[in-house]
Amino acid sequence: MESFVDSIMKEFEGGKISRRQLIQTISIAATAYVAGDALLAEAPAPATLGYHTIGVNHISYSVTGKDYGVARDFYIKLFGMDYVPDQDTGAQAYIPFGPKDNGTFMLPRGGRDPNAAPPAPPAAAAAGAGAGAGRGAGAGRGAGAGAAGGAPAAAPQPTTLTVDQFGLTVANFDAKKVEEALKKAGLDPKKDGESFHVVDPFGMDLQICSEKMSAY
Repeated sequence: MESFVDSIMKEFEGGKISRRQLIQTISIAATAYVAGDALLAEAPAPATLGYHTIGVNHISYSVTGKDYGVARDFYIKLFGMDYVPDQDTGAQAYIPFGPKDNGTFMLPRGGRDPNAAPPAPPAAAAAGAGAGAGRGAGAGRGAGAGAAGGAPAAAPQPTTLTVDQFGLTVANFDAKKVEEALKKAGLDPKKDGESFHVVDPFGMDLQICSEKMSAY
C-alpha cells in the first residue's frame, strides 16, 4: 500500500494527474486494502502443528538379506559420517552428520552384525558330518550320492531396502503442546523419549522430534 501511494504522489507531483484524481485513487485503494484485510481475518487459518520444522532429525534405512553394517560402512567411508560405537546394537547403528547439537543421523537397520561371531553350523549338518565319518571310506560313495541327489541348497535371501521412517526436528518442542496439537489434527501420537511417532496418510512412520534428540 505504501509503495502504491508513493507512486501515485509522484504522478501528481509530475502533473500527470489532477488533485481530484489523486484523492479519488487513494480513497478507492484504501477501501480495497481494508476490505482485503477483513477477508483475511475472517478466513480460517490452515490446520498446522503450530511448530516450525527446522530440519530432518534422522532417516531409518532397513536392509534385509544383507548385513546392515555394509550400508553403515558405505556412508561412513564415502561421506565422512560419524560413528557411535556404543550405539551399535547389533541390529542397528547410528551414523550422525552435521552439527552435534542439532544434526541429522541415519539408522541402518536389519541383518546380522558383521562384527559378531559367525553363526554355528545347523545341527542337522553337523550330525550328518559325524555319521559320514563313522561309516568310513566305503560309505563315502553313498554319502556323496545322497548329497548329489538330495534337496538343492537354499537360494540366497534377496536383498530388499526400505526407508521406513524419518524424523523431523521442530523448534521450541513442548511435549504436552505437541501431543495436544497432534491429537487435534486427528492423529494418534505415541511418545518416544523426546519425540512422538505418528503415521502419515500412506503409512509412513513419522517421528516429531525435539532439538535435544540426537544420536550422541
